[in-house]
Amino acid sequence: MDRKLKILIVDDNPDDCKILRRYLARNNGGAPEIDDAGTAALGFLRFTESSPDCVLLDYNLPDMNGLELLEALRSRTGRSSLPVVMMTGLESGNIANQALSLGAQDFLVKGLLTPAELNRVVENAVKRAETPN
Repeated sequence: MDRKLKILIVDDNPDDCKILRRYLARNNGGAPEIDDAGTAALGFLRFTESSPDCVLLDYNLPDMNGLELLEALRSRTGRSSLPVVMMTGLESGNIANQALSLGAQDFLVKGLLTPAELNRVVENAVKRAETPN
């Protein structure tokens, strides 16, 4: 990517947010502009205010799950494909399938994540979401 990406992290775990920020700072194209939200409600608000290039969305949030937020974002934008990467602490094919069917571009298990993989997945999510269906 030849421009600085805007990334929104929606995750209520401050330690996970720090790790994601550190991994994203290792992007070969330069560190992106990063914002975060600890609740789905705040994530929804920040998404609508700033139109990020990519959203890293945790499944377990205090006020609703990530799938519910993904559905709300999809409804708000009217888009069937969103620049969202769903994340969870545990592998779950069911959650992954649901996220992809709701328009997410990818699914990641936090504990298995590497900086290279995160940056690759973010870049791919942005490209795929920009491509018309």
